[in-house]
Amino acid sequence: ESVTDAKGRPVKKTRGAMALCQFIAQSRYMGKLHVATVEEVGECQPGKLAVGFQALPEEYPKGYVNLYFDSEETSRNMFASMPVLPLGKYEAVLSAPLSRMPVDPDVVLFFGNTAQIYKMVMAAGWDTGERLTFTASGEAWCSDAICPPMLDGKPHLAFCCNGGRILSWPSDNEVSIGVPANEL
Repeated sequence: ESVTDAKGRPVKKTRGAMALCQFIAQSRYMGKLHVATVEEVGECQPGKLAVGFQALPEEYPKGYVNLYFDSEETSRNMFASMPVLPLGKYEAVLSAPLSRMPVDPDVVLFFGNTAQIYKMVMAAGWDTGERLTFTASGEAWCSDAICPPMLDGKPHLAFCCNGGRILSWPSDNEVSIGVPANEL
């Protein structure tokens, strides 16, 4: 289905291929309201896997051996344990600052230092006292930030991966949290 902005204009598809984290960073830093399909976020296999745009190519985990993991089996284990959205369920990702978001988002991403994110964690348990739990591997920031809030409806902390450090411009003292929009 097509999406329009507040003035009824169609939301533009982003130009060129990039990683999912880079696509999101353009909204964060440049205020962009844009949409991307698998072609536009095709520069990062873990990102495409995370949002269910495609399955991970069989040979892909081999590239992580001796870079991030000590063996192909370890690399495959990490990819197998990544939170991912169902394959083929979504055809596009819409990203925008909240002030420009033309639809109710599924997940809102917050970035901050540990003191700022601490307040978000405390807010998450305000009315239940429930502790947040999260998983992380240091790989595939987008998977940790976007997928758990959509899959289990709870906020999830995420640390920027190495690819994200290069492409999405986080500061070294920053952490993020993905929050289901309906929890705000």
